[in-house]
Amino acid sequence: PEIGPVQLAGLEMEAAEAAITAACVEQQLYRRPNVTVTMKRQRVNRVTVIGAVNKPNVYELPRGRSDLLAALVAADGLAKDAGTIVEIRNPDRATDSRPARIASEGQHGIDVVGLTEGVTKPASSGQMQSVRVDLVSATQSGIGDYQIADGGVVRVEKRDPEPLHVMGLVRKPDRYEFPIAEDVRVTDAIAMAGGTS
Repeated sequence: PEIGPVQLAGLEMEAAEAAITAACVEQQLYRRPNVTVTMKRQRVNRVTVIGAVNKPNVYELPRGRSDLLAALVAADGLAKDAGTIVEIRNPDRATDSRPARIASEGQHGIDVVGLTEGVTKPASSGQMQSVRVDLVSATQSGIGDYQIADGGVVRVEKRDPEPLHVMGLVRKPDRYEFPIAEDVRVTDAIAMAGGTS
């Protein structure tokens, strides 16, 4: 109470401790105060996970660990019919100068994603910023790099390609599920059916 109001909004806990310490010293109440700041409740991001996941729902993720991997784990993983494309939609927020993943339109409508330093986002327009991520390539570059903001939406696309029908002079003519994230050639389809008879 002797110090008066100290602005702490938006500060990390260490910075809040430093601000309170500086205010105590400036007002000459203490020479070297020992200040500890604790948080009653950790800030969270409310993230909606929908599509081909085992438990679609709205999840509260810790603000510092709110990424694509955490969202998929919270939703109990990918469903059996999950495809390889995930769309992340984040609310358009005010300026942010931290390094961020950016997206540009690539082939087949999938965004090519790269890391850029000092990206400044425009002021909030109330719209959503959307990034499409290929999970196969994202696991190689680091799936945890895709941050999800408060109010963000993660949508896992369902995989529903037409089944592969292999008929004729093969050992096991049948209908086969199309493999995920793989190209299938005629020779591959014949191999699925046990080869030629």
